[in-house]
Amino acid sequence: MKKIILVLFGLWMALSLSAQSSLRNSVAIVFNQPAKEDVQTILDYSIWLSRIGQYQASRDLNRLTREGFGSGVVIESEGQILLLTNSHVVGIGKRANVCFVNNGDSLFLSDCPCMYQDEHLDIAILRLPVSEQVTQVVKPLSLSPSEYEDGTTVYSAGYPGLGNTPSWQYGKGIISNAQLRLPDTDHTYIQHTAQIDKGSSGSPLLVQTAEGYEMIGINTLKATQREAVGIAIPVETIKQAIAQCQATSTIEPMHGLDTLSVKQYAILYQQVPDSVIDEQKKLFAEGYLLEGLALVPAYIRDHAPEKAHKGRTREVSRYANKGAGHQTADRTKDDKGIDTDFPYRNAIYLGVCSWSPFRAFYQVGLGYERYFITYLRTGMDIAYFAMPDGYVGETTPKGMHLGVHVGGQLPIMVGRFDLIPYITPDVGFNFNFKGEDGHSIIHYGGGVGMEFAYPMKRSMVMIGVEYNLQWFHPFNTQSSATKAGHGFGVHLGIAF
Repeated sequence: MKKIILVLFGLWMALSLSAQSSLRNSVAIVFNQPAKEDVQTILDYSIWLSRIGQYQASRDLNRLTREGFGSGVVIESEGQILLLTNSHVVGIGKRANVCFVNNGDSLFLSDCPCMYQDEHLDIAILRLPVSEQVTQVVKPLSLSPSEYEDGTTVYSAGYPGLGNTPSWQYGKGIISNAQLRLPDTDHTYIQHTAQIDKGSSGSPLLVQTAEGYEMIGINTLKATQREAVGIAIPVETIKQAIAQCQATSTIEPMHGLDTLSVKQYAILYQQVPDSVIDEQKKLFAEGYLLEGLALVPAYIRDHAPEKAHKGRTREVSRYANKGAGHQTADRTKDDKGIDTDFPYRNAIYLGVCSWSPFRAFYQVGLGYERYFITYLRTGMDIAYFAMPDGYVGETTPKGMHLGVHVGGQLPIMVGRFDLIPYITPDVGFNFNFKGEDGHSIIHYGGGVGMEFAYPMKRSMVMIGVEYNLQWFHPFNTQSSATKAGHGFGVHLGIAF
């Protein structure tokens, strides 16, 4: 009896290992392949999002440009060999490389086109080439026609990373929640305990039958807050995606953004209502980055009569930065030459100011500027200052200056560069270094100036000159006389 049990156990193990081995002909490694021009476009959008304060969306979008890998599973539909994976595995690529590995042999299929991609469902479908080699090696899995309940034994098979290299992994678990609902979604998922890790995205969730394995879902998420919580897209949702893929055979992962420069997008962004911006922020927060970006051009397209910007005609001029050896993005101005597409939101600069009529009256320091929309600017600066003896109070004030200002500007495009006249009322505080014999000063006034801004690839070099008029009032000295001073300053900075 014991021998019979051992023989049966050996046969079961052999069949199990054989089934696992055959899975390697059904499950593949998927290497995303983003096109260089798409990567550059998305990086430009990532930088622009950071400038308008969408920092998390900027970081998430930046991650889409990185090369990586996931898993995928082969099915057959209407005579085509298709590979199912996750949308986030394919990313912004319109093609992907696919590799099957079994018993040391590998089949590498390059440039497999992406036929379908749904960012909401996190499903992407690749078409594999039909060749004798492919049909001999690749074994499509069937989609299960049955529904499964909690407690059903399930299996996972995929290529999570081990030392940043895809490594085969086969796992076993149970369905712990067959009707999982995630927040802010209308879809049902399968929660299970079979082992999945980073790189398992797009791998199949399986049940074992007398004929082998059937697929009941593809893995899409792993919960980090709890142990052994894998989340898979059920086969019913996958079937709907396959049907839609066969009906349309189209994919728009970039939603037209590959033909729309970030500066053109920034213009459209100013023309859409707040409701569109709020909806975009919601999509960004939920992780639907490309769909969120697509809202703006879609709204403009659907509201074509509203394309005119304040009744003005617009002129788009493309120019090349020959010194940097590359072509910069489109620049846009209205019929009066105003750079309404001024995209830069931050600037850091170094400045020095000499005050008249005293040669010893000067300040030198660093400043930060923040540009809100096209016409508003605000900033702060910190500097070392020195005044002539007896000018304000009894002693020679030397110390640290802190100031803030809010004002307006008018960027005017002249060829490749911008001239930016501005006016900035300000107020500040000067701390004296003289200790008990010293005093502090409140100052208020303003400045008018002109900046010359030359655009680089992702920034602007800015040189400016400014005339300043200030009133200085000491408040911890016996003399409380307010004195006026004026002078010229220059600054050098970079906007980004």
